[in-house]
Amino acid sequence: MGTLFIVLPIIWLVAWAWAEKMHDKVTATFIERENYKLYLIYVSNYLIHDQLALDGLFQFNACIDLVPGFK
Repeated sequence: MGTLFIVLPIIWLVAWAWAEKMHDKVTATFIERENYKLYLIYVSNYLIHDQLALDGLFQFNACIDLVPGFK
């Protein structure tokens, strides 16, 4: 999980900077740039939520294994 919190912000910042640069091009409009940023936020939240849910499930399974007679 620690790797996710190190790698994801770096990827996110690079992609955000690319979205800012994209606005200067003739082909990219303001709407496209803002939609791309919203997509980045959505994907980031999904990945973080998914990873936290998996970590919680693994911790729950580890706790259940400690309960006597539950194996």
